[in-house]
Amino acid sequence: MKEEVKEKRSLWDFIIDKRYIIALISLVLFTVFRFDNFIINLKLIATTLITYEFFILITSNKKYLSLIGTFLVMCSPFISLWFNQTIEIILLGELFVIALDKFMLSSSIKFKFLWNLVLLLTINSYIFILNPALQVSFGYIFLALGIWIVIKNRKEYKFSKFDWLYFIEMIIITACFVFYYIYISHDAMISLLSNSLKDDVGGNGNMYLFSYLYSFLLPFTSNINAMDFVGFLSFYPTPIVMAFIYIYKEEKHYDFIFPLIIALALETIWCVTGFPPIFSKITLLNFVSVEKVAVAISLGSLYLCFYMLSNIEEKFIKQTHAVYITLAILILLFFTPLPKAFDTKKYLYLFVIIETLGSFLLLNIGNKKYQNVFLLLAITMTIVSQITFIVN
Repeated sequence: MKEEVKEKRSLWDFIIDKRYIIALISLVLFTVFRFDNFIINLKLIATTLITYEFFILITSNKKYLSLIGTFLVMCSPFISLWFNQTIEIILLGELFVIALDKFMLSSSIKFKFLWNLVLLLTINSYIFILNPALQVSFGYIFLALGIWIVIKNRKEYKFSKFDWLYFIEMIIITACFVFYYIYISHDAMISLLSNSLKDDVGGNGNMYLFSYLYSFLLPFTSNINAMDFVGFLSFYPTPIVMAFIYIYKEEKHYDFIFPLIIALALETIWCVTGFPPIFSKITLLNFVSVEKVAVAISLGSLYLCFYMLSNIEEKFIKQTHAVYITLAILILLFFTPLPKAFDTKKYLYLFVIIETLGSFLLLNIGNKKYQNVFLLLAITMTIVSQITFIVN
């Protein structure tokens, strides 16, 4: 009955919902005024609203965490520098997850049809972005989240005879679009895919996994390609370590953690050690460079971080263990090569301080004081990164 009331809300009610207004204000303050193009600003606003709704979904409707998560994504150095090439990837990926959730929970044929239409448009739009490096690397993250939605809603989902028509229709229309575009722009697509095919096997990408530590300093360097060293503020690998410990000790939240952690582990292994050529081709990671995979890992780690912050209230890591884990991560950082522009003691000390504080605070999940300080640290780093990019 509650579901029907929600579904019958008017479009105007949807637009003026105060949470969207709050999210929009947080975005405008730091990003929108840097762009003059109306279409770019429109895409920015749309992605902000979708990202906020996505965080509402993964944080179980915790609005303040969703607002902060949206802020960290939309004001990340990656969005700032790669806006035109990446915003559609994030918008469509998150919209796919939201639409799949709404489709499975809807009992009304009318609303199922509408969400099926959104899924159809989202999937086809994602396919025809034609940026294999980003589509593949981010695709693993959003596929894992799609699997989470299916597992989460498997009991509430009421399969009807119309669902077969929706699935068949989706497959047929997508196939028709693919064949049509191949027919009318065969040469251009072959050329694009040939240029994108790197035959990359991965490996030696350790430094890119810690890009969040030095992203906000990139504008002050002149001898480094900033485009290769931007990502999302993820505090990698702490969220992944926490997730492993949690599912080992508590055996809860498998539906979200397990699919996402498999995707993150797969991409991390490819980034650090690489795959044999045949396995790189099977996984389509031969289309991707380690820099792009590292960015997808940082976004997936950020999603994992906020899921755990919002859904896990009990303290499951002792403070002494948190200290040991933080020290282990610091040792890993010391053995990770840094970009030459930051290969100095003063920068290394700064990175150690940020990593130590962020990891220790995050590992003490369940303690509200530590959580609030962690969120304040994340917001501060994001604001600093925006100021440095705007000023420089």
